[in-house]
Amino acid sequence: MKNHRLCAAGFVWAFMATINHLPARVHHDHRRDRGDRHAGRAAPPVQPAIGRLHDCLQTGRLYDPVKAFGSWDRSRPERRATVGGSMAIAFELVINFGLNQAAADVAQHFTVNHPPLMTGQHHVALHEPLVTKVRGYDGEPYLEMSIIPVGVGWRVGFDRHHERRQLTAAELTELGEGLYQLLAQLTGYRAAQVGWDPEERVDPAGLRQDWADELAIGDLPGLVLAEDLHRDLRGQGFQPFAPGFVWIPYQGERPSSLTADGHDV
Repeated sequence: MKNHRLCAAGFVWAFMATINHLPARVHHDHRRDRGDRHAGRAAPPVQPAIGRLHDCLQTGRLYDPVKAFGSWDRSRPERRATVGGSMAIAFELVINFGLNQAAADVAQHFTVNHPPLMTGQHHVALHEPLVTKVRGYDGEPYLEMSIIPVGVGWRVGFDRHHERRQLTAAELTELGEGLYQLLAQLTGYRAAQVGWDPEERVDPAGLRQDWADELAIGDLPGLVLAEDLHRDLRGQGFQPFAPGFVWIPYQGERPSSLTADGHDV
């Protein structure tokens, strides 16, 4: 059985490791150069680190990065690494449109013309949605749309010319609620969620494979599903969201290393 609490902690650990620890950064960038998305890139730094932590606790030996990650050659082009480099984590609304190109086009046009979202004293604009064709865990393709607020994420490429606006957990929650209000006006999608890099949770095959336990007890707050997909996946805690869609109500964001009221990043 997959330990999702450990995975969630590991996800944050991977983020900090890849901006502060060269061997972890090298592994991350190597996977990025192969085309892996963030969830796939986070696993390689976390897995050896957890293994070495267990070994250190059991034996009392000091941490050795070469034993954890092997040797690395900084001169090889595919292994370029810079501490504090280009790793990005986005706070975003991610939507799976299946292969419904028409619905994705309508959503893109709607979002481009949407006014900024209000959170606290901030008016937060939205980047033009990014639409890409990806493959799910089962190899089936679908259209994935990312709607990313301007200046909110961590080292997001779209934000390179924008000052970062570090929000509190309460402000992020208000922003997330605004993104869900936007989503409620869209149709033709299969699954959606707001959060920090929530892509893997809008893939139905991924939900079946890795999130079945959470679905069974309704522990995926903010997950929105088309009604027919929900009938297929089942799951507890779902309530009406919009005509044709159900969701597990959003519970907001908590203070973390990515919020103004959490630990510094």
